[in-house]
Amino acid sequence: MRNLVRIVPLLGMLVFHSLLGAQGPVEQALAWQDSTWSHLFSDEDRALGFLNQVLELEGQIPDTVLANSFNHLAIHHGLRYENPEARDNFQRAFDLMHGAPRRQAIIARNLGLILKDLDDFDASLAKIEAARALHDSLGDSRQLAMDFCALGSLHASSELVKEAITYYNRGLDLFNLENPRERISYWVEQVNLGFIYIDSGQNEFAETLFRSSADGLEEAGRTAQSVQARVNLINALLFQRKLDEAAVEFDRIATLDWEPSPTLIVHRGRWLNLQGQHAEAYDLLRTVDPAELEAFHNTGYFFCQMLIALIELDRLPEALTMAEQVRLTYPEAYADFGGELQSVQIWEARIRSMLPGATSAEKRQAELIDGLQALALRRLDNRAGILQGRFETEYLRLEQAALAERNAHLAEINESSKRRNTALATAVGLLSAALLLLLGLYRTRRRLARELTESARNAADLSQKQAELASIQARQLGDAMKIKERELVVSAMDLATLQNKVTQTITELQAANLNHPALESLRRSASQDEFFEQFKLRFQGIHPDFDAEMLRRFPELTANDLEFCQLLKLGLSNREIGELLNISSSSVMTRKYRLRKRMGLDEGERIETHLA
Repeated sequence: MRNLVRIVPLLGMLVFHSLLGAQGPVEQALAWQDSTWSHLFSDEDRALGFLNQVLELEGQIPDTVLANSFNHLAIHHGLRYENPEARDNFQRAFDLMHGAPRRQAIIARNLGLILKDLDDFDASLAKIEAARALHDSLGDSRQLAMDFCALGSLHASSELVKEAITYYNRGLDLFNLENPRERISYWVEQVNLGFIYIDSGQNEFAETLFRSSADGLEEAGRTAQSVQARVNLINALLFQRKLDEAAVEFDRIATLDWEPSPTLIVHRGRWLNLQGQHAEAYDLLRTVDPAELEAFHNTGYFFCQMLIALIELDRLPEALTMAEQVRLTYPEAYADFGGELQSVQIWEARIRSMLPGATSAEKRQAELIDGLQALALRRLDNRAGILQGRFETEYLRLEQAALAERNAHLAEINESSKRRNTALATAVGLLSAALLLLLGLYRTRRRLARELTESARNAADLSQKQAELASIQARQLGDAMKIKERELVVSAMDLATLQNKVTQTITELQAANLNHPALESLRRSASQDEFFEQFKLRFQGIHPDFDAEMLRRFPELTANDLEFCQLLKLGLSNREIGELLNISSSSVMTRKYRLRKRMGLDEGERIETHLA
């Protein structure tokens, strides 16, 4: 009996393993891959356990099945910002997936995104465009949508904001929101678009996207991704100093029984600093291990919040020691964390100017830093204003489209009324003939005649009201467009002045031997090319067809000619154009003369009368 007790469990194990073996290595691998994916974003240890079991089956399973696990392994490395490892595993997956072009295209896109993070723009663009071309040929709208979003992410990484937003919007428009799976992809990509708005200073737009995505993902049961969206939402709220709303989101995450991430703790520390609770902020931030933060930008953000708390607590020597330690231990975080002139290096310069015995040079340096930071924030506000202008002018265009639709509807009503009048007239004619035989229908004839007269009067009134409404709305839209043009002129002049100040301040800072990485970025942003990129972004929002129409009528025009025409379209004087282009008024006259010849205009003809 005792032996039987020992044998039964052994028999059970043999039966279990025989059943598992009967399943076959491919079926086992597919089951483990399903488990890997379900745990990849929430329990990485379990996910890696399943993943390694599949990889041990190499040689027993098809290449395409093995490729899926290398793809999962690459995603795991990507989530941990281990980009070289992610690149290598995506490449393995891509090579093994040669027999399944659809899957290979998806892996190519993932590989392109990792190459983007490794700052290889051209290689990244080639991979993502290859994926997009295949999905386009296959008519796969979901994957095509994700390809466009990937292109948006790539261009955002190179600070090509206009292109990034355009690609993301093209992608988001392709998702089928009736499909639950595509809705989840839509919300995830909305979060990514929100990052671009954050970087552009459009925190309100970012807030809307993060909030919508967080709610949608939570409703879909994607708790981990929902929490991540809420963490980003808190960031957008803190930028806007919406401290009460941020507190609500902190509580919301807590109700999900979710362990706070290091980034969330840092956001809480920032919230406490903004509340003036600096001692509490410092104590909380000390619980964070900088090595656990997701990327070096967050690491720098973390140390900046620590320094702010120490400065406000008047613990300057301690703050200076921390800044010096960061310089040695976290050199990337020391130089930059993603915000313009908000780095440990900058805070260190400020701390030195506050210490007893600070030299006049150190004080002057801190003064210049504060001035440049104010200029940088103004430039960020300007970028936000440009994006705001794009949305406002887009709204105006939608209003125009709605007006045209309403006019078409009114025209249809008018036409219907005319048809009804014709039918009534025909009926009156028939009844008039019938009256010769049926004099008793005289009253009916008179009633129909009154209806005919009333209908004609109503149609006339309707046409008049339609014309009046169209005139009023056209006038309102015209006035709104003029307001937008005036705003563009003011912002363009302000931007030109701002850029001159930025350049002067940077020069003085560099003369004082402060060479901060953000200075070069600001210097590039102050260039003429960057100015026109921002100017054109808003101009095209107001006059979207201007360039195309000018080129249709005057094919010889160059890109510089079109830029000059845009300034003339806004009615700027020679002096104002000269200030914007940093040239003399006589040079403006020379450019006008050359432009007139290129357009083929007669002597004395005004260019302004030929602008689209």
